[in-house]
Amino acid sequence: MTISRVGLTAILLALVAAGSSSNTAAQVSGPGDITIELGGGGSIGGHSSSAAGLETAAELSYHALFGYRLSGSLSVFGGYARTAYGCENAYCRTINPVLTAQHGVVGAELNRGGGWLRVGAAYGASKGVPAELTQLPPSDPSQGLGALISVGTTWGRGAFRARPFLSYLYYLTDDAVAGGGHGIALTAGFGFQFRLVGG
Repeated sequence: MTISRVGLTAILLALVAAGSSSNTAAQVSGPGDITIELGGGGSIGGHSSSAAGLETAAELSYHALFGYRLSGSLSVFGGYARTAYGCENAYCRTINPVLTAQHGVVGAELNRGGGWLRVGAAYGASKGVPAELTQLPPSDPSQGLGALISVGTTWGRGAFRARPFLSYLYYLTDDAVAGGGHGIALTAGFGFQFRLVGG
């Protein structure tokens, strides 16, 4: 089901509001802490197989990440991310497919006050526009590398925290037919982080 643009705008506004209160919601965490973060939000994006550029039809994306804190400001993370966005123009015009990508992700996160920056690498499978729409040979889901960057703020202290975020994902696929090429996705959403180990 397509997420309304009004809903995606509301998520963006909430993120802006979160940034204004980051000084009073600073993260309290120490070296050795192990966390799990479950999150989701609305994504827009584009895939080279669509010939449509960046689309604005938002769909639900979500992630599950484990984290390990190396110091008061630096953590490493790894987990799973599923990204989806709608396609409505060019080759997509007749059936408006939902384009998806599923990746394993690893990376590092830098925390300063209530704000954070996350940078990582991704590897996984993605689907482009169905071959019957592009007149190209059919393709299985394609494997490829990707890169991601996210920024956000942290609400709350202690073992449970809410983390509104914005993220950008760029990913490649390993063939040049309907499922191949590259894709991008922009996501606005919320993560909910739980501390599993640590004080």
